[in-house]
This record gives sequence, structure tokens and C-alpha cells, in this order.
Amino acid sequence: MKRPTGLTIISVFHLVIGIFLLGVGLAFALSGNTQPIYIYLVTIIGAIYFIISIGLFMLKNWARITAIVMFSVAIIENVLSAVFIHKGDYATVIEISAAIFRLAVSVVIIVYLLRKNIKSIFNRAGKEIKEHVI
Repeated sequence: MKRPTGLTIISVFHLVIGIFLLGVGLAFALSGNTQPIYIYLVTIIGAIYFIISIGLFMLKNWARITAIVMFSVAIIENVLSAVFIHKGDYATVIEISAAIFRLAVSVVIIVYLLRKNIKSIFNRAGKEIKEHVI
């Protein structure tokens, strides 16, 4: 089954984020100046992104659903980030613009993953695997 380019891009996006966060977790651990909770949190989130990437690449429906949940949480985080950024700060315009951009990317990815033809690709992939095993 041919994987749509959009799914490949989203999978690679998750892979890059996962590797980046795992690297940040490692850097935090090696620095010795970071609280352990931050090290664990960043490393766990990085591992989740990495695992989702593999699942999306293999057309696993659980990965599609988990990605939708992760991007839904990102939408909430970005809205809160845009609303509660300190007023009067020079970086505020940049931070608000970045939050709006991340919000838009999250919405586009969720809409893409909820499209009928994308859902059907994940459902067909699952059925093909079950038929092959049986």
C-alpha cells in the first residue's frame, strides 16, 4: 500500500521532534544543572514522538489517534501561550506569532489525519495485516 506524501511528512516531523527532544533530555542529563523531573519529562515526550513516528510510518491507527491527541494538546498549549505571554515585552510579537504558527500547523495536521481517505488508509493497512496473519 502506497503511503501518501502527507503522512510521510508528518511521520518525519514526529521523528525530528522525537530525536530533538531525546537529545535535549540527554543534554539536560549531562549538564547536571537541570532538575530530574525535566530530564524525565523531555525524554518521555521525545520517546513518545519517536514511537508515534514509527507507527505513522507503518500506518498504525493507534499512531494516527495518538498524533491527533498530541496535536490537540498542542492546540490548547498554543492558545494558552498566545493569551498569557507577558505584555509589553519585545519578544511578545515573535512569541505570539510563533504560537499562532504552531496552532495553525497543529490544526492542519489534525484535519489531515481526520480526512476519510487518510482514515481508510490506516484501516486498510490494519485489515491487510490481519488477513495476512490469518
